Amino acid sequence: MERVLCKWTNYLIGWQPRWFVLNNRILSYYDSQDDVCKGSKRSIKMAVCEIKVDPADDTRMELIFPG
Repeated sequence: MERVLCKWTNYLIGWQPRWFVLNNRILSYYDSQDDVCKGSKRSIKMAVCEIKVDPADDTRMELIFPG
């Protein structure tokens, strides 16, 4: 599964669109779809994450992971 999602960056920049790929329970993200060939900015094993859906907005979630 692949698509653009908005990722929180910081209070100065705010939300930024990023290209996310979920493959074999690993979520990876890139600056854009064109950057996939450059390698991911970060990859997260979903098995070690806690996923919290925002109770006020079901289109928003938070991934909580160790480290």
